[in-house]
Amino acid sequence: MELKNLIEDEVKSTINRLLDDKKNPCCSCERCKLDIAAIALNNLKPRYVVTEKGRL
Repeated sequence: MELKNLIEDEVKSTINRLLDDKKNPCCSCERCKLDIAAIALNNLKPRYVVTEKGRL
């Protein structure tokens, strides 16, 4: 079993989609992506679920 925060996956997916856009002037290195994710996740309510390992 695994405890998973669904909001974390959504935040990371959104950050990747936005920063990987070639028209975006922001830095898209891994450190900057993680900094943005940390700021977002500290301001969003978590949504935890329990899943079979590796499955949603």
